[in-house]
Amino acid sequence: MEIVKEFSEDCSARRRGSAYYDPSSSKEKPRWSLVHVEFRKKFAVPIHLDELRGLGLPGKPLEKMQLLRQSRLSVSRVQADEWELLCKLADTKAQEAGLAHMEGTA
Repeated sequence: MEIVKEFSEDCSARRRGSAYYDPSSSKEKPRWSLVHVEFRKKFAVPIHLDELRGLGLPGKPLEKMQLLRQSRLSVSRVQADEWELLCKLADTKAQEAGLAHMEGTA
């Protein structure tokens, strides 16, 4: 997934009948927000966190990767060179498993 637009108010929180309706949310004081994302690629074989941590050790190619330097994993920046390395690693793993990735649009 790629974040393609900054967060904005989740208007479904103010829409009666919505599964996400929150009566305490208002236009002036929204309680909920959302991030706009687009699908890019689903790796055929996952890259596990232990593998990433190994590549994030001092002197390794992912040593500065934000994902490995902070505690919150939900959303983090991935630099272009880091993404290239991850894609190459995923390609190798997929080839070894005889699988193909699911691609999105750029």
